[in-house]
Amino acid sequence: MFMPGSRVRVHAVTCSRTHIRTPYYVRGCSGTVFQVLGTYGDPSALARGVAKAPRLNLYRVHFSSRDVHGVGVEASHTVTVDLYENWLEAVHVDDY
Repeated sequence: MFMPGSRVRVHAVTCSRTHIRTPYYVRGCSGTVFQVLGTYGDPSALARGVAKAPRLNLYRVHFSSRDVHGVGVEASHTVTVDLYENWLEAVHVDDY
């Protein structure tokens, strides 16, 4: 489980059987967990009709607009996306 302030990276690769709920523009980007939103059924399993889908933590993650959209955008602006834990991995200080 991640906590507010945790640095995370969004997985860049998906498998073909995954029901994609993660915006393409943040895949591979690093951001900071802003809020833990709770635990919900795995949307990939629910989309396949699994009645008792595994529960996953959902996080609100902030990304720098520059990290998402590149140079030429205001560095102080952020992009905020709600992401399930199975799309995230921890980023260590040495990784960025």
